[in-house]
Amino acid sequence: MSILIIDDDLESSVRITNILKQSIHSDIKILEARSATEGLKMVKEDRPFIVVTELSLSDSTGLEVGKKILSEFNDIFVIAISQLKMFELVQESINSGFSGFHLKPVIKSEFLSTIERLILSRTIINKQETSIILSDNDSDEFKADMSKPISTAIEYIRLNYFKSINLNDIADKVYLSPSHFSRMFKEVTDTTFIEFLTEIRIEKSKYFLKSTDMPIEVIAHNIGFSSATYFATTFKKSQGKTPREYRILHLKLDAH
Repeated sequence: MSILIIDDDLESSVRITNILKQSIHSDIKILEARSATEGLKMVKEDRPFIVVTELSLSDSTGLEVGKKILSEFNDIFVIAISQLKMFELVQESINSGFSGFHLKPVIKSEFLSTIERLILSRTIINKQETSIILSDNDSDEFKADMSKPISTAIEYIRLNYFKSINLNDIADKVYLSPSHFSRMFKEVTDTTFIEFLTEIRIEKSKYFLKSTDMPIEVIAHNIGFSSATYFATTFKKSQGKTPREYRILHLKLDAH
């Protein structure tokens, strides 16, 4: 996941970069362009998650740049920044589909609030898309086999690990009482339901940490953890490293 800053004002670009690097979103890759031409080229090559564009660029207007990006890519958010305090600019950028407008110098708390809103929006979209796929799997593939309740439960957990599921939910799926299901699950798998679910979530997180640049808090929500802090604590207990340390280690290994 990356954010592209299109701004010929170096001081402003550095400020935004520092705001992001000193926040919980420091894992996000930051790209910079000094002109509309360079920025549009980088959008096509790097497909950033968010584009932050100055509205007054030397070779074009940020409005035109943003409109072009939004017309070609429906998975990119655009944020406008400007020194001009004009209602017309705000209105036109929002009406054009921009996801935010910030006056320079951008205020740290307000800017990060916008970034977090967009990260959450993308997370929700990803979960909805995944839910559609898994819902199809549920209807076409997942069928409770009363002769193999634990195998059925395991299959359901593997398909729905990212949801907020608990022991009672699974027991109900296989028509067993929670206490009876818990005993049977431990006998068959030699682990508890919570331990099994957590292990699956951790394994999924390891894949995302190694193969994507998604922020850690986004990964946490995508795999079913209620918070990034709880995910980090659980991950370290399981792997002996924090998610950040695990990602850095594998980046170094891949580099050799």
